[in-house]
Formats: sequence, structure tokens, C-alpha cells
Amino acid sequence: MNISQLDDQLLNQELEQFVIIMQGWINGKDIDPDALHFIRMRMELLQSQILEGTHNGF
Repeated sequence: MNISQLDDQLLNQELEQFVIIMQGWINGKDIDPDALHFIRMRMELLQSQILEGTHNGF
């Protein structure tokens, strides 16, 4: 399964927020540990969704 095949508006918003946070980090801003933890959890969920889709023939 390809990430573009997931129709998840919330995920898209979270990925946009992740990019904003990482751009801030590159520019020397501190990263909120809670935001980083949430992103990590969401990425783990995404990984399991992609793997599940792969096993289901997507």
C-alpha cells in the first residue's frame, strides 16, 4: 500500500504539522516533547495501517 492511497484527512493535517515542526527545528527552534511523542505514535499507527494494507493485497 502506498501512503497516497490512505484517505485520511486527519493524517494529512498531522503530516503537514510534522513538516512545520521539523522546519522549525532545522531553523533552531526547540521541539515540544509532547508534540514529538504524538507524532511518533501516529507514525507507528500509519506504519501498521500500511503493513495491514500490504497484507490485504493493496
